[in-house]
Amino acid sequence: MNDVIYAVLDSARIKVADSVSCSSIECTIQEGFFAAQIQLGYEMKTAESMTFSTDGTSHRSINYNARHVNLKAEVYGSGSQEKQQTTRFFGINSTHDGSSEEAIADWQKLLQGIVDIYNHSPFGKRTGGFLHIIDLLIKLAGMHSDHCAKEKKDARLMEALKGAAIDQVLGEEAMLDKTTSEIQEIFDKAEKAMIKKAGGKSKWSALSDHCRAERHAVMVESLVAELGKEAFDLLSDEEQ
Repeated sequence: MNDVIYAVLDSARIKVADSVSCSSIECTIQEGFFAAQIQLGYEMKTAESMTFSTDGTSHRSINYNARHVNLKAEVYGSGSQEKQQTTRFFGINSTHDGSSEEAIADWQKLLQGIVDIYNHSPFGKRTGGFLHIIDLLIKLAGMHSDHCAKEKKDARLMEALKGAAIDQVLGEEAMLDKTTSEIQEIFDKAEKAMIKKAGGKSKWSALSDHCRAERHAVMVESLVAELGKEAFDLLSDEEQ
């Protein structure tokens, strides 16, 4: 790192009298990373919509993907409230394999990392309101890539992920609009169907507490998604 600094400053005929320690360089890289993650979280949170872009290659059997987000962000230091279209770099990451399923898992991991750092940062706490992956997926308006079949599959899987996010949000809103008795009736009906699918009350009772809790969580998630789909169908074309 010092060699790079010396070379750059030497080209401008500036002599350097000292050097940067290894610990200082490490801190600078780490702080820059966290600052970039916080900025990404803030800009995606305040953007009305965004698109993702990605491309990958492999080297010595290791897969690498470069990812970007395209959105409208404020121009810092300009004093203007106007936003301008810009592209932000998510970084280059290696992946376990070149499958679309792994690509989507990597997208989720990448976004979750940004969300976690933003939410735990003093800036994120000061601005108020937690950021969730689901908020980012709902704003996703498209994917940029080349024309290969794998990238098209990635886009389809991401579209399905966005659809699930929309169903969840609309489903939760639909639950809030219902009375306590209506919610209880819906849950009772769903629980009866869940127990019946398990083979009846005796087989349901024979399951471990952990297994029953897992199935109950899946039931609740499916129920919320179903209510979300119904709410989506009731929206106008423009709202959809």
